[in-house]
Amino acid sequence: MASTTARAARNQGSNWIRRTKRQAIYAADGFLCVYCGVSVSQGDRRGVASVSGTQLATLDHVVSIERGGDNSTENLLTSCLSCNASKGDSRLGAWLAQSNTRLLIIAAAIANA
Repeated sequence: MASTTARAARNQGSNWIRRTKRQAIYAADGFLCVYCGVSVSQGDRRGVASVSGTQLATLDHVVSIERGGDNSTENLLTSCLSCNASKGDSRLGAWLAQSNTRLLIIAAAIANA
């Protein structure tokens, strides 16, 4: 598996996906982390959530690139930085089984997939 640092260098931060596609995914998920339900907003140039009282929004690959996933809209979900970092490249089912995620929104996201 590629290291996280190598992947970050290859993806060049948030430039691996068009801004309009990123915004559309955030909007489709209601600007909420699909795993824990916290409100999220896109980061500013310093990597800080741009709206007070929200967490930094990230996109999570349901199936990681390392495990054969892609950058399709169907494979990307809105996630807070904390949940995304916690999940890493783990399989979604395994991560959910071991995490304390409230699962407020994940069922709806899966049902709509």
